[in-house]
Amino acid sequence: ASAINAAIAANGMVEFPAAVGSSLAYYGLSSRINVTRSNVHLRFQNGAVLLPFANAGSMIEINGAPPATWVALSANAWQNACVITTATDPGWQVGDWLEIRADTVIASTPNYFGDSVGDCHKITQKLGSGPFQWVFDEPLCDDFLTSANAVAGKATMLENIVIENPQFNTPDFASIINFSIRAQYCAGLKIIRPKAFGSKLAFGPDNPTGDFIKIINCVNPYIEDPCMTHGAY
Repeated sequence: ASAINAAIAANGMVEFPAAVGSSLAYYGLSSRINVTRSNVHLRFQNGAVLLPFANAGSMIEINGAPPATWVALSANAWQNACVITTATDPGWQVGDWLEIRADTVIASTPNYFGDSVGDCHKITQKLGSGPFQWVFDEPLCDDFLTSANAVAGKATMLENIVIENPQFNTPDFASIINFSIRAQYCAGLKIIRPKAFGSKLAFGPDNPTGDFIKIINCVNPYIEDPCMTHGAY
């Protein structure tokens, strides 16, 4: 995948043809396809298939990054509000993405790992001269309370990522796939008509531990017409 990764880094647009000469295009990977920049479009023609390496943890990884440092909120930030407050200026700018977190356990979803509330938003306005208010593009999804150690930090969010018509593996389940696509810290991610065959070794039992697509800390992801298939092998 090194040549693919180099093309992504260079110009962001990679086309995967459906055939090379008279043969279908099976792209055998020896490592992951990594997306680490914004404005990327991976387009797969019908018949272009990614073949995973053995026990692939994931085949396409889209990796923004969490904040390196955190700043405590100096006032409670409330659900459906579009603003947080800090006592000092961390140097954030309009257009930056912030991740806001607190120790409160998420109340509305199953908490298999004791997940805490978190939210990512883009700064649209900076107000005040101490304390400072940071205004966002959309409302907060939860309450972030100072009593629950609410903090915020600047995240590296990848924007405008499109994965169009990808197909993973073949019907003989050549390798185990844990995650066909794994994305974290993205905004406006679009995955269009993804298709994957199985999560098992050839002629072996089903492996129910993997996920087709894993999305972590992404804003407004869109997945169109996904298809996960277990054949009769």
